[in-house]
Amino acid sequence: RIMARDDVGYLIAALVEITTCYLACGFLHELGHALVAIALGCLPTLTLRNLASAAFLRKVHIQVHGDWREIAIRHAGWFTSVIVAIGTWTAGLSWVVAFVALLTALE
Repeated sequence: RIMARDDVGYLIAALVEITTCYLACGFLHELGHALVAIALGCLPTLTLRNLASAAFLRKVHIQVHGDWREIAIRHAGWFTSVIVAIGTWTAGLSWVVAFVALLTALE
């Protein structure tokens, strides 16, 4: 069977939802790193490049001096992603949102 116009529209909408959720969950993950770093006295690099990297590449540069804070900051992203995944599931958001949030936590 050839795809109908409605099928293509549904597919495009699903891809947009997945992409948007993936970017949002990744940004929240990186934000978790940055907020814990700030709370521990370490500063994320404050540039547009670092902000864009956190939003689109799932990387954030934080100035850490290699002590116990580095371990806490490194694990903060995972912890944030788990909280987001649990929150999306319990809030009853679409299964796509919950799945992408869970995928981010598992990465």
